Amino acid sequence: MLKSQNIDRFYTPQPSSEKGKLAYRVDEFCHAIGICRSNFYYQVKARKIRTVVIGGRRLVPASEVERLLSSGEIDPTSTM
Repeated sequence: MLKSQNIDRFYTPQPSSEKGKLAYRVDEFCHAIGICRSNFYYQVKARKIRTVVIGGRRLVPASEVERLLSSGEIDPTSTM
């Protein structure tokens, strides 16, 4: 196998900026929304934030981020 073919085999295309991300990592989501990780997991346990687990990594779908921002359901200043 040629070196360039080997690199292409492991290449994962990134979503275009026009489409945006499909899902966010926990730290990206917490930073964008303005909550700490412990508050995030509290909200997940309370079923206020929907997540998916893919390959052992918890992700927040982009549709969930949009829903939370439009509804104002999550209050970054609230404490557990």
